[in-house]
Amino acid sequence: MSIEKTPFEIAEDNIRKFTENAELLLNLSDLTKLLEETKHLSEEEQEGVHSIINMAVKNLSEYLIKKGGRWN
Repeated sequence: MSIEKTPFEIAEDNIRKFTENAELLLNLSDLTKLLEETKHLSEEEQEGVHSIINMAVKNLSEYLIKKGGRWN
């Protein structure tokens, strides 16, 4: 038997989901800015930063998939 959530519990869940999505978008925005700022670095330094960015994007996509979302 499932227990129905109260309107306040539903609102709390919605706020939590919205916050997670907003944080995901902020993180992606920050990674984009970081990528733009690496243009003045040496090629070796750029490769290091790109590796970190690739891992971060992979982690974000895995988190999204784990939450039932879809990464395209």
